Amino acid sequence: MFEKEAERKAIETCPSNLDMPTYVQGFVNGAEFGYNKANEWHYPSKGELPKDGVQVLSEKGHLVIYKGDCFCWFEYSPNADNIKLKKWEEPIAWKEIILPELPKESK
Repeated sequence: MFEKEAERKAIETCPSNLDMPTYVQGFVNGAEFGYNKANEWHYPSKGELPKDGVQVLSEKGHLVIYKGDCFCWFEYSPNADNIKLKKWEEPIAWKEIILPELPKESK
């Protein structure tokens, strides 16, 4: 499904002065690389930390936030204060939360 959508978009946007098959394959490869990057896991033990104060998803499926000023993790809670995680509760891995693009309103 993903590849077909990327291929369709590439065909729609291909400049007339470029070779269509080469352009389409390049477009699909680039889109797939971006998709894979968005699903990549990061490991704090390797020094891979998220941006300060940005919600990310832990390997346990929890929304967490890293605060660089205290070098600590918090579990995100939209209805209350964020809860500081104890050292043994800190995530082993995290990944970015990628929200789908909302469709544009038609006029």
